[in-house]
Amino acid sequence: MAAHVTALPRTGDFDATLHDRTGWPRLGLRGPATAGWCAAAGLPFPEAVNTVATAGGVRVARLGRTELLVLAPAGDTGLPRPAPAVAAAYDGHREETWAWFRLEGAGTLAALSAMTSADLRPAVSPAGSVVQTRLAGLDAVLVLVSGEAGPAVDIFVDIAAAEYFQAAMGDRCPNVRQ
Repeated sequence: MAAHVTALPRTGDFDATLHDRTGWPRLGLRGPATAGWCAAAGLPFPEAVNTVATAGGVRVARLGRTELLVLAPAGDTGLPRPAPAVAAAYDGHREETWAWFRLEGAGTLAALSAMTSADLRPAVSPAGSVVQTRLAGLDAVLVLVSGEAGPAVDIFVDIAAAEYFQAAMGDRCPNVRQ
């Protein structure tokens, strides 16, 4: 599945690209046995809420005491699934309910700051952290990463609002080209 790309044109310090990664493999996991599930799957369990741990290209974002978002690279078909052998670890169905976008480039944080009240300055929200906030009027989870072209943020919103989110990028950030 080819990713949809919306280019955000260069204007001053603003330079970023929005990628639709909704087709990429991911899963949500909930329940008191999430740490045990990570151990059984050979994945790290992030030490603190709103942090990310990585192993073999798979990122594990801890959203709550017992809630995880597991993100795999494109085309990765080996993403572990919740197994009946690990009782009390339940599929959160994030691949079905959340759209996944990545905004990357030098203007990423400026673009997102125009759409949220969350403090996205690197000193407050560094790469490897998770910000759960409202973005463009939607509940959103932001996973901050270091991208090849500068700062990058993986953005998760309700899948039913994916088109609205893309339109809001253009409405609230005048440098977005639709």
